Amino acid sequence: MKKFLADNSIGYEYVDVDLCSKEDQEEIRGDILSRGGRLSYPTAVIDDKILITGFKEDKIREALEI
Repeated sequence: MKKFLADNSIGYEYVDVDLCSKEDQEEIRGDILSRGGRLSYPTAVIDDKILITGFKEDKIREALEI
């Protein structure tokens, strides 16, 4: 996903969940689950509204309108 976003000049922030503290991991997991997602990575949150689990290029393109 990082390569796709970079190749399309899309700015993004990312978190390597496995490198976070246990508390931060739990918070991230809770946020994903509360948005109706499942615990699978990569997970993208676009404009704090759209959650896409896994690298689904077509859905990412649609959400970013590219």
